[in-house]
Amino acid sequence: MSLWENLRSLKGLISLLGISLLISACDATEKAAITGSCETDERVSPSFNGPSEKSYCTINPTYGTPVNITINGGYELRQVGVTGLGPVVGPAAIRYAEVEVLDSAGTRIQCGELNASGQATLSVPQSASANYTVRINSRGASNSSFNRASVMNCPEKNQVYSLSQDFTPDSSKSLTLTASATAGAMEGAAFNIFEQISKSNDFLRAQVGAFTVAPKVEAYWVRGFNPNVYQNAPSSGISFYIPGTRHFFILGGIDGDIDGSDTDHFDNSVIIHEYAHFLEDVLSSTDSPGGAHFGNSVIDPRLAWSEGFANFFQAAVLGSPFYRDSYGTPEDSTALLLNVNVESPGCAIGNPFSGCDMPRVAYEGNFREFAVTRTLWDLFDTGGLDTDGDGVAANIFDEIWEAFTDAGFTTANQAFRSIGLLLEVQRDDIAGSTDISSVLNMAENLTGDTREYSYYVEPNGGGCADFAMNPFSDTGEDSGGFVTSFRVRNNDFLFYKHPGGALNLQLTYNTDDPGGGEVLESDLDLFIYDEGGRFGSANDIVGTSQSYYDNDPTTAETETINGSLPAGNYLINVYVYTGLYDQAGCIGSPGVQVCQNDRVPAGDSLTYSLTANGVELCPATRP
Repeated sequence: MSLWENLRSLKGLISLLGISLLISACDATEKAAITGSCETDERVSPSFNGPSEKSYCTINPTYGTPVNITINGGYELRQVGVTGLGPVVGPAAIRYAEVEVLDSAGTRIQCGELNASGQATLSVPQSASANYTVRINSRGASNSSFNRASVMNCPEKNQVYSLSQDFTPDSSKSLTLTASATAGAMEGAAFNIFEQISKSNDFLRAQVGAFTVAPKVEAYWVRGFNPNVYQNAPSSGISFYIPGTRHFFILGGIDGDIDGSDTDHFDNSVIIHEYAHFLEDVLSSTDSPGGAHFGNSVIDPRLAWSEGFANFFQAAVLGSPFYRDSYGTPEDSTALLLNVNVESPGCAIGNPFSGCDMPRVAYEGNFREFAVTRTLWDLFDTGGLDTDGDGVAANIFDEIWEAFTDAGFTTANQAFRSIGLLLEVQRDDIAGSTDISSVLNMAENLTGDTREYSYYVEPNGGGCADFAMNPFSDTGEDSGGFVTSFRVRNNDFLFYKHPGGALNLQLTYNTDDPGGGEVLESDLDLFIYDEGGRFGSANDIVGTSQSYYDNDPTTAETETINGSLPAGNYLINVYVYTGLYDQAGCIGSPGVQVCQNDRVPAGDSLTYSLTANGVELCPATRP
């Protein structure tokens, strides 16, 4: 699949006119900070690995006649409120950033790391005539125990932002450096991105006893720059993370505009959401196919899980049950593009407001992004955070994280990951795990296992009970195509590992009416997908069988796929066809027939069996 099918952002794209104008300040290894350019025509790819980042400062010498220089780092910022982005406030402390001191030749003579209060004291040689420079970089030290991220301009340059101040080391002194939220390159925004990564690591250390610090990540941002330029869409703003690259990109504006366009550099929900995708990629495993995802929609469970987790993680880190994404600034105009309460108090089936995303039938929450988010939040929201009054008072974030990083979830032998798999691992693989059935039985309607998606099956010579389906017929919602097909009631998704070679996959079902005679019963079709497994995507379907039932009450119905497939993970989809009957003639009993151009109903409850090369497929222990 293309790179751009893996770009992920909670919000929809905002359509504006203009051409990208890049305004950037970058750092170099020389003494003075330089203004670097990351112009549009220099951009190669968001996954491009350009020149090496400048070397880390690791020296810590002792001087015979030292003076102590206390460095105080701060940054201006804006805060998101209920009406949009607020005025400039601060400064807030720049925590855990790398600090270095350079002599007049640009040689490093000392280095360190700002502490939790944004302060560091470094020892340098005393001199009444020397000219030194202290510099705070928008990255953590190489061996930092708090934050190892780098916030840089672009992967084609890999230059960090910095604050610099000259001084004469004639005596011990205190220096204060403050990054602006408005002027120049607006380094305050870069340090705000860095701070949200620090908060995320602080949160994980507080919640997970075994956690120390996350691996290195590269965050890219430039004032006024829209990362969607990489895919030739400069007028549509987006922030995203690219799996496998350890790169995430934060929207800096559109066409150089930061006051009247969408920006994300002070939208902490967005920053932490994208960082959560990085954590999922490097500390867990992801199968998400990417793609569009909005409130009030049924989507691929792998995508619903990945986005739902990222929504939840930002809320947990920020200690607020909201996802907020702002637009503009008070200097022009500002508003909220998204203001989603992840608890969704008062949310009911059919409620259209953004983020409601309410399941219509039992267990459909596995396919809904915000149902995933709400479930995870309800497993965390103690200490006054339970704003929907659901009465669930349990913070099991440590168990969620343990399952998230457990081999049962991350193993390379696994595929088609969803919240069902995560909760199954939490229930079965985590010692002393909490019973969370009361949460799963609430309005979120999630199942704590993989029965609704990627139910693992293996050939079993002894056979097993048939699979059951209870189709749902609603011509207003299920119009007969993949897009509207009821994922839970009208589809089963089975995870099958094929050893390679010939495959005869046969579905057998019976449409006989219990009272006798074949009436308007379910018409099942059979699909097999490769590991991409995107529902209805012709690019991922590697086998199909789509016959109509035969109208003979004395025979069982069959669908058969014959072919040869390489060894690998496959998703078998048993699909209830509800489209138009496009053949001449009719099927069904007299008086209750479906004829040409009639819609085939979903039908009644049924059972079916599956065989692979003549051996029945049965539920098995997950890989």
